[in-house]
Amino acid sequence: MTQAPPPVTDFEGYLAYACSQFEVDVHLVITRVQISPEASRHTTARHEKKVSKVSTAGTKPEEPKETQTENTDKVDKHRKIGLLSFRPTGDFTDEIENQVIMTTMYEHNTLVQIKFEKRIPREMLKIIGLILPYQQTVTSLTLKKGLVHYTMHELRHFLPKMPALTELCFDGSYLAEANFEVLLDDPTNVRVLSLARCCIDDLVVEKIAEKISHRQAAKKLTALNLSTNRITDIGAKHLADALRRNRQLAYLNLNDNLITDEGAKEIFDVLKPFPLTMEEVMAKKACYIKYLLKKMEIKSDSDDEEITKSKLSVSQSENNTKKASLNSVKTLQPSKRTDSAVSKESELLDEEFKYPFNKHNLINKEGLTYCLGNNNLVVLNLAYNDLSYLTLKKLKDVLDSQIELDRQPRGLMKVCIEGNNMPSSCQELDQIKEIFQCNEVVQEQKKKNSATLKKKTKIM
Repeated sequence: MTQAPPPVTDFEGYLAYACSQFEVDVHLVITRVQISPEASRHTTARHEKKVSKVSTAGTKPEEPKETQTENTDKVDKHRKIGLLSFRPTGDFTDEIENQVIMTTMYEHNTLVQIKFEKRIPREMLKIIGLILPYQQTVTSLTLKKGLVHYTMHELRHFLPKMPALTELCFDGSYLAEANFEVLLDDPTNVRVLSLARCCIDDLVVEKIAEKISHRQAAKKLTALNLSTNRITDIGAKHLADALRRNRQLAYLNLNDNLITDEGAKEIFDVLKPFPLTMEEVMAKKACYIKYLLKKMEIKSDSDDEEITKSKLSVSQSENNTKKASLNSVKTLQPSKRTDSAVSKESELLDEEFKYPFNKHNLINKEGLTYCLGNNNLVVLNLAYNDLSYLTLKKLKDVLDSQIELDRQPRGLMKVCIEGNNMPSSCQELDQIKEIFQCNEVVQEQKKKNSATLKKKTKIM
């Protein structure tokens, strides 16, 4: 009598069962880990504290280990709860070659994170793509040291089926094709993308920058980690061009690359007022015309619906027979559905023109049109590059400009520039530290005010 398969909602059990049924030659080692919200908060706090440094002194630290793995040993409520070793076929001699190590992380007995090490066979990746959509609580997926040409293709297939899966990490993985940009195509919902130590060069950065500049990813991706790669000033220029239009990216990590003062200048120049190019001016006008036409179309459809409903109402009152009444009701039903759709779209009528270069973000100066700059980038890490005192002065100018404009969001709140060829003490560095300290005080006060407001709302 054959054993009944585990439920598809049992991710580890069903994955092992499916690999057995399809005779996938793999040694699957699964570790289940129970994490706690407290552990996650402690991890975030430590990470933010580290990024907020503005010190230029110190030696380069070792590559950090997996944060969640550290918490597994150090936090009591973050503990391993099980281990499954599965191997359907093959000899012990080739066990290491076919071994796949997977860690599943649970919060309140709900699967939230999955981590893979070593290469995943394509057959197994296809199986994962079939059963993972049944795990709609998974928010983070990590694949380390095992990417091959088909990996991105298979991921691209099932990512749209998982709207909650917003964090992807490929740290330490080399991919010859380097086609990471396909993960940012619509309708994927990637908000955090980590590509540290992936041997990424300027060509790869150009493709990623193009996606977050014009496409749907420009409205979703909020954090991008490109630390410890081969990015030069050319790649920094591509990212700066993307930041001219992108108003969603809040965290950018370029730690340990090959960026000089010139590349840093390209990025800083778009964080304060900058002149628009002729192409940008024309693109803004074209988008505004499309926006106005869309509003006119919605308004016209809405007016037509009102006229139709009015005529049907008069017709219904004149015909009192049952047949006429039923026909009138049937005629009205599609109108109700259309009215609902129009009502949804008509919300656009009350919205302002949303574009990076709208009237609220533009000023005219000396006959040129200037954008006030990107004020949505909050955290920037430029540590361990090839920067000098010139970058320090440029950073101070950017912070002064953002403070003077006093927009919301304010702009840069945390910058890391340690490990560069900069003075350990100077006037600009002291002023920068003072600005960031004031920013922290303001942020803490906002949090307190928000918490107080929530308490008052609950009492009422």
